[in-house]
Amino acid sequence: MSNLLDLFRKEKAKIVVDKELGTVSSGGILINRLLDGTQYNADDISIKIYRKMRLDPQISACLNVIKFTMQKIDWYIEGDSGAKSVAEESMKNVWNQLIRSTTKGLWAGYSPNVKVFTINKGKIILKKIRDLTPETCKVKTDKNGNFNGFIQQVNGRTEYISSQYAFWYANQMEDGDLYGNSMIKPAYKPWYYAELIHTFANRYYERFGEPVVLGRAPVGNILEDSSGNKIDALQQIQSTINNLRSHSSVSIPSDTDDSGNFIYDIKYLESQMRGVDFDVYMKRLDGEKARAIFVPDLLLGSGNVGSYALGLEHKATFITGIMGIIEDMFEYFNKYIIQQIVELNYPTQKAVLKYTPLSRVTEDAIMGIVKDMVSSGKISPEIQAMSDRIGIPLTKEVISPPIAKPIKEIAKKQLDRIRNYLSKSLLNDKKEAINNLKIGFPEAFNSELSYITLENEVKEKIRSCLSAGYSLEKIIKEVGITLGIEDREEARNILREEAKKILGEEDGYK
Repeated sequence: MSNLLDLFRKEKAKIVVDKELGTVSSGGILINRLLDGTQYNADDISIKIYRKMRLDPQISACLNVIKFTMQKIDWYIEGDSGAKSVAEESMKNVWNQLIRSTTKGLWAGYSPNVKVFTINKGKIILKKIRDLTPETCKVKTDKNGNFNGFIQQVNGRTEYISSQYAFWYANQMEDGDLYGNSMIKPAYKPWYYAELIHTFANRYYERFGEPVVLGRAPVGNILEDSSGNKIDALQQIQSTINNLRSHSSVSIPSDTDDSGNFIYDIKYLESQMRGVDFDVYMKRLDGEKARAIFVPDLLLGSGNVGSYALGLEHKATFITGIMGIIEDMFEYFNKYIIQQIVELNYPTQKAVLKYTPLSRVTEDAIMGIVKDMVSSGKISPEIQAMSDRIGIPLTKEVISPPIAKPIKEIAKKQLDRIRNYLSKSLLNDKKEAINNLKIGFPEAFNSELSYITLENEVKEKIRSCLSAGYSLEKIIKEVGITLGIEDREEARNILREEAKKILGEEDGYK
């Protein structure tokens, strides 16, 4: 019976790790790896054309707004201390270079770069990123289509850049095509037509830049010029029209026919200007180019004017696109730069490059909730996480418990501040005095709020006493009560001594 069941028992499936199946392709071409190991670039538009497209004002503006926005993102490193330190130092050295060179892949499809290392304090870090010309570089792959460095061919010389020194970014890579996808490729048709339309429009504007001159003269009529030479009337009127281009006035015969109409006549034909048609079509092409690069219409003025709310929606759409590009780039940064730097210095540690999202809408709502919870004492922020997030070193302040000081010492600190107020208030400068009034012993309070509360009470008490015309002795008494000093007699004595310094013995405060 067991043998019968064995006939139907399936063998347990075995998984072979790191086994790569299937064949990667490039632009639908399955055989894309050449004999020398380089990958065939199946893009039907050359880098030379892409460079021309970059010079288009609309395409250039779209690419720049994407690149400049990406350069301003806030990045930070999370991980173990040693790995984090070498990764941060490396990224600080190359960040702007890295963004500038990597964003080249947005229009070229790919960006070949060389990592230059150096040693600082015994650690291997990145010194700079050398961006190379895409036209001169061809990517190499292994038999499975995986990246295996690249070669550069310049002036008949071929140089191989191994994978450990190479950083090759492929924008929006599909089907294993390491030449990526150019972001401006969908804008090729509107760009091409815009080039043609600009040529036709300029010819049209040149043609109708000046109105056509129409001249009339009797056929067969023979005239004599100033030298007595005989010329045909039509030749004479043609010569007059030609001279009109460079002169401000013209003279023609005033002969009339039997009906009184002038036989000779010159006038301008009304121009049939239709340049607005070109303008509308070129704006449409600009809109298509921006849309192809995923830049909303209202962001660069390629569309009609919209409401403020619609503008915010377009901005949010643009930020969404930027975030997608950043996610793609950071995946390359972590895999081919950060991981290598960490492994070279701290093989057992880990670190990862992260960034602060560009969209603040969701973050603002979350921060509002967190702020309320922190204020109510329900949660407390993690100092190290905050420091990593904002890139500013933060330390937790150790607050000492309230110090129980003798009443006399506390009163001295209070009265030292109040004395400045009294001296200025008696000089009719009450406003400045009250603004400058500080009690002077916040360490004796449990919280800043309780300290500020008492300070405001003292200010208000002095303000009310002065407005009521109280004597200095009465003010001293009222302030002493407000300060809550149990030994009020001692407080009055101290205040009296301070008043003597201000007013002198002759004022009667002895």
